[in-house]
Amino acid sequence: MRNVATKRAARAIICGLALASAVSVAGCAGRWQPESSHDVASASDPQTIYGVVQQVAQTKGYTVVTRDDANKQLRLQAQSNAKSFIDVTVVSGQVKLSPSGAFVRGEKVHKLLQNELNNLEFELKQRLGGGAAPGSGTSVAAAPTATPAPAPAVDAANVPQAWSEPAYDPSVWGNGNFTCLPVRVPQEHQNALALQLSNGEKADLQLSLAYAPELCRSPAQCKLPGGCPALGIGDSERVSRIAGRLSRSEIGAHATLLDGGKPVANIDLSRHGSIVQALSEIKR
Repeated sequence: MRNVATKRAARAIICGLALASAVSVAGCAGRWQPESSHDVASASDPQTIYGVVQQVAQTKGYTVVTRDDANKQLRLQAQSNAKSFIDVTVVSGQVKLSPSGAFVRGEKVHKLLQNELNNLEFELKQRLGGGAAPGSGTSVAAAPTATPAPAPAVDAANVPQAWSEPAYDPSVWGNGNFTCLPVRVPQEHQNALALQLSNGEKADLQLSLAYAPELCRSPAQCKLPGGCPALGIGDSERVSRIAGRLSRSEIGAHATLLDGGKPVANIDLSRHGSIVQALSEIKR
């Protein structure tokens, strides 16, 4: 397992999901980034954490190359490159993710593998709650991907507009802007969330909501007791496709968040962190 504790750390964030389409190592000059720390804290016991890690790996379609249940370690084959891997180690109160293989060169990691690590870290942080103790007020839950299906555009004229703001605690969530919702969606509604695009199509995107003390606390914007949720949009390949359609003006930037088919918030896709990052990659 690679130890990155002493290497340059840059906390992966909810809005940092970007392109992850597979490419060869050759011809990737300028696409290497300093290796970052991808540690996820949790208040759960190691065995519970290890179980969650395995569930997430299975859900995301990872191939387990090697496993050591006694030491709670997994080696996952990277989806961005068949000759690269993500090494996972569970220790007390923490999951450590480390890259290895063809997409690692000394102290640098190819950005596709780095983005994949960011994505996996985000998934684990959602499931494990970012290390918050029970009752701390931090609750993160993921919603499954909505299936694309053309539908009449909903009437969102009177639906409130989401806004962007940085995290109040960058040490936990990293530097960057988050898409904040002026509504509180009950946790039991998570599975009913979907994004409807400007053409009436349901977006093929992975959605999540994060309720945390470090996010979306602008007093001018958030009027909800206990704070407002941040909307996460993940799965880098799908984000890349949406960004491509947006850049080609095939869809507009406006989207509406639906809760069980009912519009609850308007979203500007061109300002969401993961889509902004994907758009910047397209323009290079």
